[in-house]
Amino acid sequence: MKQDTYLRLTPVQLQQRLIYTQSELKKYKLQVEKYKNDYYYNLIDQLKKDKENLENEIQLNNNELFEKESLYNKEINSLKNKLGEAEQKIILLEEKLLTVEKKLEDSNNLLIKEKRSSEDISHSSPINHSNSSSSHKWFEENIKSQNHE
Repeated sequence: MKQDTYLRLTPVQLQQRLIYTQSELKKYKLQVEKYKNDYYYNLIDQLKKDKENLENEIQLNNNELFEKESLYNKEINSLKNKLGEAEQKIILLEEKLLTVEKKLEDSNNLLIKEKRSSEDISHSSPINHSNSSSSHKWFEENIKSQNHE
């Protein structure tokens, strides 16, 4: 029906409608341009860009954080393993120390016994004390060999 209406219009009326439509189109184009140039429109546009940039930065930071966390966890595990090995080594060294201390105590006790025995013998008879000095030499050699272990 609308087509029928246009067909019944005179060329002058059609020309007037065309001019009116062009005028309306120009008016709306100017309005759109005005909104584009409007401060708030620009602000919204800028905020959208900022939001996108911040989201990208957050993603990059999250990736970097994940990588660092992974590296830190690997380092922690490595240090825990080293700590366990060090603790085992300490236990072994403490056991070795106890063994050496026990040998030293036994050697000292033996030396004291020999010294007392030697003193008892020297009080009772004036004999050469070569036995005592050989025991002392044996003690020193035993201590040196224990230190090298």
